[in-house]
Amino acid sequence: VGAGGDKPINASQNEAVIASAAEGRRLYIGNLAYATTEGELKDFFKGYLVETTSIPTNPRTTRPVGYAFVDLSTPSEAERAISELNGQAILDRKVSVQLARKPETAGEGSGAEGASGGENHRRGSTRGRGRGRGRGGRSSRGGRSRKDGAGAEGTSEDAATSGPTNVPGQ
Repeated sequence: VGAGGDKPINASQNEAVIASAAEGRRLYIGNLAYATTEGELKDFFKGYLVETTSIPTNPRTTRPVGYAFVDLSTPSEAERAISELNGQAILDRKVSVQLARKPETAGEGSGAEGASGGENHRRGSTRGRGRGRGRGGRSSRGGRSRKDGAGAEGTSEDAATSGPTNVPGQ
């Protein structure tokens, strides 16, 4: 599905998007109100040579995602729009106007991990993992010291051979 929302994107459209991003003509407009229409976006860019506008939508909900893309005719026009429109308001919301990055191919990862190549690793997030995994949880790496006085300074071999520490009477 392309940046336009529910319509599938064809190869020529995709090539045009990649070309405009590579040439520095494609702008990303962030922090858009969900109610923003393409007409309001075109009004915001009046006085600039706009080729296309697109407001992507979430395919599951068909609701706009809160950002848009605008292709301008020249890179100098794009730079002028960034300098003049960044921080201005659309529907009482200050929007971020910046150059759009080139779209990534399906094999490339997004984000900082895997940015060096085609490494597709899951993010090492610990959110939503419940208690005991974060600071001072149930791991033997730190936290409370054991009652026999060994504490967290013991070697990993000591921790592995000593058995469980939560048995009554220890």
